[in-house]
Amino acid sequence: MRATDTPLTGLETDAFERIRRRATRTDGELTRTEVLGVIDEEDTEDAAHLLERLLLKGYLYEVDGVVRVT
Repeated sequence: MRATDTPLTGLETDAFERIRRRATRTDGELTRTEVLGVIDEEDTEDAAHLLERLLLKGYLYEVDGVVRVT
């Protein structure tokens, strides 16, 4: 569940929107490696750290290496 009391930063929002768009083209499932690639396309921040923040805030969830948008 999304943590609405912890909104996304601008950088997080941009990354999330790119991940969301990519997920709609892949039946909603992406591997962790694919998500990191999407983040790395435009962000200079550490992709793994940005992914972790999106997971912790509940905008994404991961099970067995598959990441989905909530």
